[in-house]
Amino acid sequence: METVLQQIDEHMNTGEVVAFASQIRSLILDNIINKRLYEKFLRTKYFPLVKQQLMNTHRMKELVDYFVNKNCIDDATALIQEYQEKCGNLTLVDKSSDILKVCTNGPEETGKLEQSSIRC
Repeated sequence: METVLQQIDEHMNTGEVVAFASQIRSLILDNIINKRLYEKFLRTKYFPLVKQQLMNTHRMKELVDYFVNKNCIDDATALIQEYQEKCGNLTLVDKSSDILKVCTNGPEETGKLEQSSIRC
């Protein structure tokens, strides 16, 4: 998938079939997200694209959950703050640790998070 993303970048940079390349990139990113291949792309130049796709589709909770499950609380907190800033919802920026506590307290509490603050 990374190779396909590289080829799409090349076509977009040269102006070739930009509309199709953009749609293909979106489909590839959705596939990465649906298969939860975050770790494979975490250290690549394409991770910001994956993250942006999650933000655009209001699915950031999936990536926050991934970071929490990997015990990367700082990354999860930073992600929540970035999402809230980009969405213009700054009310919970200072409460990120409380949000993460909800994430780590199990499915009942996680459901509350999903319905509340992790959406614009």
